[in-house]
Order: sequence, then structure tokens, then C-alpha cells
Amino acid sequence: MAAPTIVDVYPANEATGVVIGDTIQVTFDQEMDETAINEGTFVVSGPDEDLIFGPDPWHGPQDEPGVDDEDILSSPYISGFVKGTISFQRVDEDGDVVDVDDTTGDGTLYRTRAIFTPATPFQPNKTYTVLVAGDESSLDTVDVGVCARTVFDTINTVAGNTGRVTFLGNYSGNIARNYIVKITAAGETGDAEYEWYREGFPGEAVRGITTYGYRELEYGVKITCNLDGEFDVGDEFKVVCIPAVRMANNYQWEFTTGSGAIETPTSSYSTTGLEEVEVGVDAEYLQVASAEPPFRSTNLSVAVASSIVITFNKTLDDSTVTDDTVTVWTEPVNGNPDIPAEGTLTKVLSVSGTDLTITLDEDDLAQNNIVFVQLDSTIAGTDAATLEEDYFYYITTTYDPLYSAIRRIRLDLGRLILEVPDDTINLALFEASLSADANSFQDTLTDGAAYYAYAKREYTTCLAELILVRALLGDFSFAGKMSKTLGDLQVSRAGPDLKLRESQLEECVARWQIPLQTGGDISPDTSLKPQYTVKGALASDAIGFGREWEPTSYEGEGYQRSMANTDEQATARRWVRTFRKRSR
Repeated sequence: MAAPTIVDVYPANEATGVVIGDTIQVTFDQEMDETAINEGTFVVSGPDEDLIFGPDPWHGPQDEPGVDDEDILSSPYISGFVKGTISFQRVDEDGDVVDVDDTTGDGTLYRTRAIFTPATPFQPNKTYTVLVAGDESSLDTVDVGVCARTVFDTINTVAGNTGRVTFLGNYSGNIARNYIVKITAAGETGDAEYEWYREGFPGEAVRGITTYGYRELEYGVKITCNLDGEFDVGDEFKVVCIPAVRMANNYQWEFTTGSGAIETPTSSYSTTGLEEVEVGVDAEYLQVASAEPPFRSTNLSVAVASSIVITFNKTLDDSTVTDDTVTVWTEPVNGNPDIPAEGTLTKVLSVSGTDLTITLDEDDLAQNNIVFVQLDSTIAGTDAATLEEDYFYYITTTYDPLYSAIRRIRLDLGRLILEVPDDTINLALFEASLSADANSFQDTLTDGAAYYAYAKREYTTCLAELILVRALLGDFSFAGKMSKTLGDLQVSRAGPDLKLRESQLEECVARWQIPLQTGGDISPDTSLKPQYTVKGALASDAIGFGREWEPTSYEGEGYQRSMANTDEQATARRWVRTFRKRSR
């Protein structure tokens, strides 16, 4: 899907005489993720309406800063953020509101209009600036700004009663997935029970109880149920989720309010559109807006990895797209030279508008490969704008072996690896799986085959998590204490004790190494004892045979020794130990 763009704004750029009670509207060219359009990405700034700030502003005079105002902190009258609320409409190409549901994941069945309503009317005769934030740089791994829709409308697959499940949220997965919620126990919202799972994997279902609050499934996908719903067993609800595509850069424009004589807009109040909206600071450059497969996609089949489509923010000049300006090569994912990798690849390049398609020969790709693409900075658009710098992109083919899964790792480590990309987790799993193979000494599996497979998975999971945690411990801010001081203000924060977690993971690796090495014959809590032993001619470790006797003569009344706190006479004894020759 192409990156979203803005097709219309209201009021228009550099509009004047805007009524103080008006709203600000932005229309996108496709369906948008409404959760990504918020106070952090749809920002309105203007004159600071709060003249002073401090713990007790009502105790001081509402005047301009002066030498006598030492009891309050006065604002230097800089621009401030305008508070307000954001609502949404679904509109068609003509801007008319429509009632359209998208259950297919198409993303273009309607356009999203975001409407900013200020908490209080704008000030008269003042200039306001509007910023809609996109992803300013596609060269990094930090995804910010507004994005196209990721969670679509609910499909009532089987719904025979009044209960409704609504899917919403911001899907953060890197591949398209469908989720299903199925009612397993009838009742009203709050009593009825359900299970949810990824379509095609009912065996991995997770159970829950219906609620009119928001409950997250995974990857930011949430559900909520209607308050007065009544559910039947077997009611089923489904949703399509696709990876996020961010708007390529920032949009910014200004407008000036009128005198305030007119407070609300009339029906004839007009807008002149988007013609003069200024794009962010990178607008002069050609930029990558999106790619398919997405950047850093992992565990892709050779067929999928062999076709790459890169979409730009401008129409491409195809004469600048050549074998010299587009380089594609493969390397082993972990640097192991024994893994097949072709190096520089032959490719077929095609340009259509803003899209560059790179087609590779599937025979040149293998498992455990990382596919790199480098675009030279001289690639240009038809307006002569070029890339600001060389652009790098990569994806990975299928990892093999993989004895555990990303989902298990994320479940175990939780928020600790929330920002760790899937391909990094896959690499840790791959290294741990290779270690599991290296530790598999038992060639012949008997009754322990199933347990051996389980031990291999647990060993791989623990070792992969240990690799990731140790990588995180390399960052001081994760494991140590952070303290910042600004004047009399000091803020400190103690990080989580990852050292403890590392120790636990080391124990887990050691625990499952024993059953792994013995082919499942030995359990984790049993010492690893030898199954065969070799002895010498004399069994020096066998039970001794001997005899005891009293000597025929001794001095005095006998041999004296201490027994507790008393003296006791005891005859002396001698012990002789002999060994029996081992029978064969």
C-alpha cells in the first residue's frame, strides 16, 4: 500500500479572517489509523493563552512580567500548544460524509477526515500554525507519525444475538494477520466467555471474559464489547490487520484569525484547499515512503523475498535508476561462511510512477540469507530532487533451524523487548537453535524422542532470551540507575534488575542442556551419570574385607581414650583391610 498523503486542509494555507470558533480539518487520501492521529501528531500552536504558570497562579496578578512578580513564574509570551479534541469522518473523493465499512483490508474504500476542535475559541487577529507529523526519515528504524489504517472493521462471521465485538487499535506486526474471537460461554457482556486466536491457528487460542473496556490481544490489537450485549455460544467475530505504512514527512501550514466579530462560520464559509501547504524540511529531497516487503521483514520465503517494491514520495526519473545506482547482494544472516549466499545479485529493475520494482532470481536466494538493497543518492525524481544520502534496506529469508518462535520469546520477556525488531529476535533464535544442534550428542532416540524435541525447544528459547538480555545489558540505562539534575530539580529512576533475570536464564539453559545432550533419556532434575563404566583388575572402590583382634599383651590396664566428658578404658584394636581380586 502506498504511503498516505494529505489531499485537503481547512482553513487553507495562509488563509486570513478565519472565524475564532472554527475547527481545523485535514483530509487524507485513504483510510487512516485514527489511534495514530492524536495530540502528538496533529499539533496546533499559537499565542500562549496562559499568561502565568506555577503552583498558585490565582494568588498573583494577571499582569505582564515585572520585577515585583517574584512569587510567580511569568510566561515570556512564546507560542504554546492549543488544547482541543480530535474527531473523525469517513468521506468520499468529493468530501461528502459516507457510511462505509471496510472489512477487507483494502484501505481505500473511503478517505479519513480528522477534525480538530479547540477547547476554547481561537484568539482574534492571531496567527496559528498546524503541523501533521509523519515519518521524517525512512533511513532509521524508529517509526513515528500518522499512518494508514492497520485494524479494519469487524466481520460478524457468526453472530445471532445482540452482542457485538469491535476490533480497534494500532497493529504493530510486520505481516498481515486475521484475528478471530469466538464465544465459548453464553451470557451478557461481563459474563460471556470467548477465545481468540490467529486465523488458521485455533490450537493457540487464548481465553478471556467479555468486557466493555478495552482488552489487548497482541501487537496493539484491542477488542471491546457493547455494554448491553447478549452473546450465544458459537458467535464469531473476525478482523483483518495489516502492517502500518507511515506518511513520509511532515505537513505544516498557517492561518490567521479575524477580529472576532464573527465567532462561528457561516454555511458559505469556504476553503481553498491544499495548493500552498508547505511540506516538512525534507520535501526538497526524494524519499522512500514505503517498501514491500517492509524494511527488516524476517523469515520470508524465497518467493516473497525475490520481489521488492520500493515506493517514493515523488515520481521517479527512470533514467537515474540503473544497475549502478541500485545494488542488491546477499550475506549469511550470522556471518557463517558455510551458509550459501551469492554475494552481488543480478536483478531486473522497473519503474512505474513512484514505484521501483526489483525482481531477483529465486535460484540466487537461499535460506538463512540477509538481502541488502542500496540505492545511490543520485537517484532522482522527475523534478530533479535526489535522495539526500544513500538508502539502505534489508530483509531476511527463512531461518533454519528454528526450534522456538518469536511469539514465545515476546511472551517470556514482555515489555523488556517491546522495541526489539522481529529480525533481531529471529537471529537470536537461530544462533540458539544451532547451539541446540551442537549439543545433541545422542544419535539414537528411543522412547525419549518426544521429550527430546521438547527439551530442544526449551533450551533454544532460554538461550535466545539469554542472548537478547545480555545484549540489552550492554546499555547502561537498562540495568543501572538513571539520575538527572536541573538546578534544584532532581529526577532519578532505578532500572529493572536484569542481572537477576540473566542469572535465571543461565540456570534455565543449564537445566535443559542435560536432557538435550542425552536425547531425552535424562530429565532436567537428574544428574548426568555415566551409562557404562570401565574397571581395573583390582576393585579398590569395593567393600573392604578385614578382621579385628586384641593383642596378647599391652601396657597397664588398657588403652585410655576420651569419651565425651569421662575417661573410659578400652582395649586397643587394629584394623587390617584387604581387597578381593575382581572376578571376570
